[in-house]
Amino acid sequence: MRLLHILGWISQKDMHKYEKEAKQQ
Repeated sequence: MRLLHILGWISQKDMHKYEKEAKQQ
């Protein structure tokens, strides 16, 4: 289990989510 890989995947997922919210504002 690679923690860095998981953290990178989560941050990438969150960035996409925040990007979507930023476009709505």
